[in-house]
Amino acid sequence: MQYADCAMAELEELQKKYKDVLVKAKDSITQSRSSAAVDEIGVFWFENKKFVEFILAQYFAPYSTYVFTAVTMMDINDNEHYPFSVLGLHHVYDDPLYKYINIANQIENPKFDEELQQHISNAIEDNIRIIDSCSGIISVLPVRYFANQSSDLAYRAAKQAFFSMFSDKTDQKTYKDNYITIEDVVAGLAPHAKDTIIFDTYDEENLDLQSRFLKYKQNTVLPISKDMNDAQIFQFAMQGYFYQAFETLLMCAENRLIPYIRFDAAFHYMHMLSGNLGNSPESLDMIYKGIVAHVHHNIFDKERFTKLKFREYHTVMQESNYDARLFESLEKQGVNKRTPSVKAIAETSEAILESILLKYKI
Repeated sequence: MQYADCAMAELEELQKKYKDVLVKAKDSITQSRSSAAVDEIGVFWFENKKFVEFILAQYFAPYSTYVFTAVTMMDINDNEHYPFSVLGLHHVYDDPLYKYINIANQIENPKFDEELQQHISNAIEDNIRIIDSCSGIISVLPVRYFANQSSDLAYRAAKQAFFSMFSDKTDQKTYKDNYITIEDVVAGLAPHAKDTIIFDTYDEENLDLQSRFLKYKQNTVLPISKDMNDAQIFQFAMQGYFYQAFETLLMCAENRLIPYIRFDAAFHYMHMLSGNLGNSPESLDMIYKGIVAHVHHNIFDKERFTKLKFREYHTVMQESNYDARLFESLEKQGVNKRTPSVKAIAETSEAILESILLKYKI
């Protein structure tokens, strides 16, 4: 057996073992023992840490492996594995269950505690379905959990990025002392910062910043104390997005992965902050392919492609050489890592996908 085949066989065996852990964890959730379920998952990944680090460092091709991240679950029931599985050589789903290990013991909002248990239950079910349906195509691995320096660096960078949004020099003390209401925040923001803020994927662009914030606060259940004022909630939301963006960038750079970001808000902040990585060819390549992945996801016609069973679909896409054709066509148009164009990416991706649909009469 060749080296790559051996590594792949071991990875698939790891996925089977993880599924067994998930099934047991699912039973714990059913019995209202969410902390026990989360602990079992944490122990499993701790015990397999060295092998996962080896796979990330040695097995996956550098900057040719896409990681589906910045989500609470992939949602295989909505066929999200279809668009994800056709770009690049390898595909990793960044298991979100790891983060519940840290969240579970830090909750101040009882309503969020209920939501957390539901999130854990849904994510466990989703992971089981991914392993059952996508074995050998998509691997479920907690990539962020193993990112060596990402968390601390991301936290410091997120805090710095947040305070840089204000016209006057601001730190945690001056922010706490001078900002209480959302009106205070809007008045203190630098003009350039106001145009960069979105609160979620469903933000209504016709509303002003204050109205969008109030709608976000009303519709979002957050793991925070009910006593927090609007300025604190604003900081929690923005720093959360900045932290997620920086952690994604650092995690991908460390492991030479391509970020596959589904949600517009998460992608917006990752792209906005990506300049902090510098202009090395590797960083530019990573961000460019991440842009292509996000656009590809947005224009992908799941309704038509899911007429095929998943493995049949995957074979069709491999035979059609979609990934290589897409990047080759973009290069011919002068679109590349130094000159990306969302319009060209969308039009080119849509044209190639349509040609595949027509060829195979889907």
